[in-house]
Amino acid sequence: TYTFTFGYIDVADLAALNALRDSYVEGQAYRITNPVVVTAVIGKFGSGQNTTNVWVQDQGCETTVSHSMMLYRIEENASNLQVGSVINNLIGQLTVYNDLVEMQYIDEASMEITGETADVTVTTVTLSELKGENALDYQNALVRVDGVIFADTGSFEENTSYNISDGTSPIVFRTNREGSYLGEAIPTTEVSVIGYIGWYKGQAQILPRVKEDIFTPSANESARRIEVAVYPNPTDGELNVRAEG
Repeated sequence: TYTFTFGYIDVADLAALNALRDSYVEGQAYRITNPVVVTAVIGKFGSGQNTTNVWVQDQGCETTVSHSMMLYRIEENASNLQVGSVINNLIGQLTVYNDLVEMQYIDEASMEITGETADVTVTTVTLSELKGENALDYQNALVRVDGVIFADTGSFEENTSYNISDGTSPIVFRTNREGSYLGEAIPTTEVSVIGYIGWYKGQAQILPRVKEDIFTPSANESARRIEVAVYPNPTDGELNVRAEG
């Protein structure tokens, strides 16, 4: 197999790269001109290979939907990357493998790991959204799903699929070959989960990174914030109270 790359084409961000899903040029390299932030670093062990895959999102994105990408096979810089790492000058080829969009043949020599860290955006979704007509937009996105019930019992094992539901639609919760949740008991009560969205046989899957991605929300975590204004102040007459939330 021979791969030819003639320079690279600049695109502003991962959202613009994702928009090329149906029109990208095979073998052409694309450069992301804006910085991206690492959301997951997952080792992949199989087929006689020891590789590391990395998930990234556009820095400062308000939603992870369409602003996320998987980087296939980061070798030289894998040990320098962690969740929150900021990367400049990301160059690689766009490809669609088994319906999953990803970047491969990453130019690691040109990739700049700034040494800075940035906040990671997590988008709250329902499982029905992950199975809806716009499901492809969620690929590689870091998401949170609340009110999750596991249909299975026992302990988490590597490379295993588990069925979960949030009352709207069931979906597969898939473990990796590594992760601090392995060996932990599968929750028997309602929890929230965070993970990136993978793709298998035309269906979205949610994959956790660490055991902290599976948790019971605190009682006031989802409480609605209310802004209260009292005016005029001071006053010895009529007092007005306005609440917004």
